[in-house]
Amino acid sequence: MAERKMQRQLVVDVADVPLREDVASIERGRYLFASRGCADCHGANGAGHTFINDLNGLLVHGSNLTSGAQ
Repeated sequence: MAERKMQRQLVVDVADVPLREDVASIERGRYLFASRGCADCHGANGAGHTFINDLNGLLVHGSNLTSGAQ
């Protein structure tokens, strides 16, 4: 049964989310990023942040949310 479940594929329809570039939306996004702890993982500028990199090979890195290079 586990093997059958591992092979299962689900089809999910994904709707596009319109990009909102008006000033109010950008300011709201900036506020949410700053107030919800997003910078803890993604860095102050959203370009990503490594917060665990130990000698045993554990690497935890928040992804880059910007359109620029990391």
